[in-house]
Amino acid sequence: MARILVVDDHGINREFLETLLRYAGYEVVQASNGAEALAIAREQHPDLVITDVMMPVMGGVEFADRLHADSTIAKTPIIFYTATYRDPQARALADSVKVSTVLIKPAEPQAILDAVASALDLGPAPSLVPETAATYPSFLAAKLPAYMRDLVSLQNRLRRMHDQAIEQRPALSVPATDQEQISYSFQMLSLRLTKLLELSLALSSERYSENLLARFCVVAQDIMSCRYAAAGIFNADDRRLSRWGSAGFSDEDKRRLGQMDPKSGVLGDVIASGAPHRATRQDRVTTLGLPATHPPINALLAVPVPMRSAVPLVGWIYFADKTNGRPFDREDEQLATTLAAQLSLAHGNLALYEEIQQHAVRLELEVSERRRAQDELAHRMTHDQITGLPRFVLIEEHLQSAIIEAAAHGTRIVVLYVDMDRFHTINETRGRSVGDHVLRVVGERLTAMVHGRGWVAHVAGDEFAAVLLDTTGAKDQLELADAARQRIGKPIQHSEQRVYITCSVGVSCYPDNGTSAQELLREAEAAMLRAKREGRNAVCAFSNEHKQELEDTRALGMRLRDAIRDNEFIVHYQPMINGQDWQIQGFEALVRWQNPELGLLGPDRFISVAEELGLIVDIGSFVIESACEQIRQWLDMGINDFLISVNVSAPQLHRPDFVEEIRACLLRWKLPAGYLELELTESATTENVESVASAMRALKALGVRIALDDFGTGYSSLAYLRHFPADKLKIDQSFVRDITSDASSAGICRTIISLGHQLGMSVLAEGVENAAQVGYLLRNECDAFQGFYFSRPVAAGKALDLLRHRFITQDTALQRPREQTLLLVDDEENILRALSRALRRDGYRILTATSAREGLELLAENDVQVIISDQRMPETSGTEFLSQVKQMYPETLRMVLSGYTDLTAVTDAINRGAIYKFLTKPWNDDELRTQIRDAFRIAQRQERAKSAETS
Repeated sequence: MARILVVDDHGINREFLETLLRYAGYEVVQASNGAEALAIAREQHPDLVITDVMMPVMGGVEFADRLHADSTIAKTPIIFYTATYRDPQARALADSVKVSTVLIKPAEPQAILDAVASALDLGPAPSLVPETAATYPSFLAAKLPAYMRDLVSLQNRLRRMHDQAIEQRPALSVPATDQEQISYSFQMLSLRLTKLLELSLALSSERYSENLLARFCVVAQDIMSCRYAAAGIFNADDRRLSRWGSAGFSDEDKRRLGQMDPKSGVLGDVIASGAPHRATRQDRVTTLGLPATHPPINALLAVPVPMRSAVPLVGWIYFADKTNGRPFDREDEQLATTLAAQLSLAHGNLALYEEIQQHAVRLELEVSERRRAQDELAHRMTHDQITGLPRFVLIEEHLQSAIIEAAAHGTRIVVLYVDMDRFHTINETRGRSVGDHVLRVVGERLTAMVHGRGWVAHVAGDEFAAVLLDTTGAKDQLELADAARQRIGKPIQHSEQRVYITCSVGVSCYPDNGTSAQELLREAEAAMLRAKREGRNAVCAFSNEHKQELEDTRALGMRLRDAIRDNEFIVHYQPMINGQDWQIQGFEALVRWQNPELGLLGPDRFISVAEELGLIVDIGSFVIESACEQIRQWLDMGINDFLISVNVSAPQLHRPDFVEEIRACLLRWKLPAGYLELELTESATTENVESVASAMRALKALGVRIALDDFGTGYSSLAYLRHFPADKLKIDQSFVRDITSDASSAGICRTIISLGHQLGMSVLAEGVENAAQVGYLLRNECDAFQGFYFSRPVAAGKALDLLRHRFITQDTALQRPREQTLLLVDDEENILRALSRALRRDGYRILTATSAREGLELLAENDVQVIISDQRMPETSGTEFLSQVKQMYPETLRMVLSGYTDLTAVTDAINRGAIYKFLTKPWNDDELRTQIRDAFRIAQRQERAKSAETS
């Protein structure tokens, strides 16, 4: 039995979760805040933690951080149960503390159980809805028995007797005694029906469960005209009453009867049979198993109460001794059954009302909780989580305010930009925890140096910025920078390790070097880079002579304008390699500047300048036109099955006529749209999301392929991503670079690959430079690669030679250990030939069979992972054939491809697991290739899992 720790500062939330989880068979432990939960987790080692985010003493975020920092419990999965999900930052908050699942308050109980089962990897969660349920009103569901319809029968009977009483013809001779009997019966039934309606209103207005049964018994006693009335509700697995009400008994009798065994004697028989029971003195009513303390009775009527509840509740009501001394009759039984149905309905509605009230309380708390969460999220967005220091944006604001004040008072401001030298080696050799400790100490040392006379910020990674308000001017700016270098360079003790570090410091000064915050920070960073170039562990002050470099940048901008006019730009092409068969699937078009004076310049020299000067749109249009022209030339040479991918800048994408520009270019060069792929950077898609999504849909309608470039480096929301009709995700090279040595980079790459596949996209890794990177990405099912390991960007002529050869030779160590084998089964050979032509390009080993028997023979002789079978074949159907294959080769992935659909047979085969997917003829080649590629991916995953189990 899994043990789950529930953490919430509101007891009502904890009780709700405990009730639900215990219903599903889990053991539950409670804590009211993160500190208490952390102590319990260390002592009891729960299998899962469900925690609120905002709590006193210690919140859920800090709790998650501390739990992951404790190696004994670091692997415990956590689910955030919070009301702040509507803000995209809430998901980012969970990701920042390695929490993968967020549940939304108020969550449906079934959704909670599903999330718990997924986190514990237990398979499907237990269903809250019984198989016989007619409806599912939140947490309550049950189907009432058929005898609830007795109320309708009673009403119809009343109507018939009424008609008999008022419509007797004068010609008919009706004895006076019969007329009196009819009149009496009519009056009694009318009176009882009136009381039933009153009871229904009384019960529906009751809002406290402890009063419900007592009120019911008082009214029911009057309706039944009896001496005693009692009602009990209890758990089907228990022998103690959970709720009890009565009328006609003394207080002492009520107390004793409330402790009775609810399953004893006739009451247990009523529950077991589900049918009413009547007894009289002649039936020895005193021996029916009622408690010995029960008052003596002469007649008894007991009926079961059908309960509507997700937990196994049962109930009964009984009535004893009619006031007229007569035994209970069939009419009394019908009336009692109706009363039981009314009690069941009232009890179920009251339970639902109580649940709604609980949800209302939680909703009232949501506003304050969200406000607290927003404050915490705002702090996390503006402060680094490792050092606790402000991020770069805050220090820029502080600096700008300080400049205004310094200008008014004629004082000086010193800006330091600090970068740790070779900091990555600390993470690589001593671990991430040591690296984080070093960053915290560096931040503390800089803060101590500033000492209330400025601000310190953690810019990014191993970079810091400090602003000092120098009101005296006693020290030179270089002296201040060197003091910071020496302070940071002191050894840092961590546990039993001593860490030695150095840093490079750049410094700028107001008003000597600049008059704006951005200018001073940029100059300090430039000085820091110069200190690194001079050998590291050094300081460098920004000199106004360095401003010449800025002037050079401006001059470069002027040349850029001339370059566009003089057609000095050229396009090189870098191959994109299919990870399945190492074929070139296309090229990325990369612009180069062939400057007569400066030579061949890469985009890193001029793209940023072009963006600042607004020239990037013209350059982008040139690259798109060049790429389309190149596609046309290669198509005219008889080369096909490739694409050229072009980067699109944010200003291009947001132009209102961009889609029409692409349409016109395709028409001008008479190109099939599928040969052109547009790469949109993640940062470009986050601006005006709706407009971007609309443009992407319009491009997809043209048939153009869409790729999201540099994925993971921007600030896009996953909520937006799922609305973008992209075909491909490109992992940024910054993550690929350290993939074999940095766990974070590796984890990000795995996540992007998984995310892309879940969203139906292929995934390409950029910046691949060695075999180890390729091997790791292959094992994690990356689809394609691009980088210097395969080829540098080349001119169009060289690209044509590569495209004609198609394959790029790889190390044998990177070849897949198991050949991907596909079996095609169809009685029409022309279909087999068409399928083989469509799929051969993907590098599969393809086997064909024209009958099920021949297919089984091939399966016996070959290691096949994926099978595609026709449905209608002479000897047997495809579903029957694949059902047999499932029994003999359960590890295969089996699909049906057919133009004829026997829905019953196919549905049955899918339900039994014989078929993985059902595809229809005629097929789309690209869609079919995608489905088969996904099938092989699943087969590889299953094979790895099997290998891990046996090892």
